Amino acid sequence: VLFFDLVVVAAFSQTAKMYQASPTWEISLFVAGCILLVYSIWAVTTIESLVSPVETWTHRIIGFVQMAAIVVGALALGHGKGLQDAWGFAALSVALGCSAVLTGLHRNAWGTKKPPTRRRVILLTLASVIFFAGAWISPNLTLGGVEFLIFVFFLGTAVTIAGALTLIPQLVDSSSRVRGHVIQERFGLILLIVLGDSFLLLLASVGTDKAVPQPLFFMASILIVFAIWALYFPSLADTEISTKLGRSYARLGAHFLLVLSSTVAIVACTWMAKTPTA
Repeated sequence: VLFFDLVVVAAFSQTAKMYQASPTWEISLFVAGCILLVYSIWAVTTIESLVSPVETWTHRIIGFVQMAAIVVGALALGHGKGLQDAWGFAALSVALGCSAVLTGLHRNAWGTKKPPTRRRVILLTLASVIFFAGAWISPNLTLGGVEFLIFVFFLGTAVTIAGALTLIPQLVDSSSRVRGHVIQERFGLILLIVLGDSFLLLLASVGTDKAVPQPLFFMASILIVFAIWALYFPSLADTEISTKLGRSYARLGAHFLLVLSSTVAIVACTWMAKTPTA
């Protein structure tokens, strides 16, 4: 599952690079949606795998297909060369389909608390169908001057988020066989990988330049990475999963905001550090 984290962080970085090419509020919103979608897929797959004591080659093969689909989806939606949006929607459909299948395979790990699992399978399957339908929609189709595919993307993302949120009631239920400390460790690990990737991106972007056009933003970027690390580790990383539903929802949302800010803010600061007129 550690390799899965690396793939997910690479997808974060690939989609966030769109901001460097076109630093606008519209692109920022789309990048945030992409990261939220991949984060939701990561949360479902990671927590399901940690809760379940069983891991077979069937799980591993499905996980590999999911990782490959996430990479293709990030390359396509991140405006990678040679890949169209249709490939991105189709790949995300496969990734969500894999999440639905893995959730079904792990259904017995939650003990008697199975209704949320069934809802999660249904929602993830529905999201997969929505993205699959998006692969067949023409990119020239617009609604109110906006590409119709954008509406399809955010609809599929919203359904995916709804599916991921069904995990929370099961996590706070004491009867579930949940290894809370291991889950918290993985949440800290994904953030640590994101921070490391952001730092490498910052160094790589200015490493070949003779001078840094905006040294102030360069130093600010380093401080942001350190500040996020200092905020989360070690106090927040060691906090146990709350038994209160509202606090658990809030913690998941706050963790996502840390991941989002660690990815997008560093990309923005890197762009400003390299742009003399920023």
